Amino acid sequence: MPYTLKPDQWDVKTPNERITAPFTPAQMEAIANWQRWSACRSTCPVHPDLADMTVSSDGIRCTAEGCAHVKDWAYAFILKVKYCTADARSRYVPGEPTEDWIHANATQTDTDDTTRFIPFHCPNCGLRFEIDCE
Repeated sequence: MPYTLKPDQWDVKTPNERITAPFTPAQMEAIANWQRWSACRSTCPVHPDLADMTVSSDGIRCTAEGCAHVKDWAYAFILKVKYCTADARSRYVPGEPTEDWIHANATQTDTDDTTRFIPFHCPNCGLRFEIDCE
C-alpha cells in the first residue's frame, strides 16, 4: 500500500509559522533547496513566470534584470524538509518516517487518474505514494 501525503503534512505549530531575514547559513541552504526541488517555490509577484530567485542572508531576490523584489521571510517548515534526489547521499531509505521528504524526481504513475488520491513513484528510492488532493 502506498504512503499517502496529505496537503497539511508539513504544518508545524501553525501552518503560517515563518522565519525572517537575516537568514543564517543553514536557513539559506534550506531555502535554496526548497527553491530548487519544491513545486511550491517562492516567485516574484512582478515576474511570476521567472522561477529563479536567489537566496541571501537578507532575503529571497528576484533575478530579473532591474527587479528590486525581495521576500524577507520563508515558512518555518522548510527547515525540516529533506529531499530524495538522484544523489545517493540524499536519498530516502524505505522504512524511515516519510513526513518530511520531497521526492524531487517523482512522477505521476497514472495520468488518467481523476480520483482524490493521485499516485506517484520516486525513481530514486522506489517509494510509491499518493498525494491527497482534497
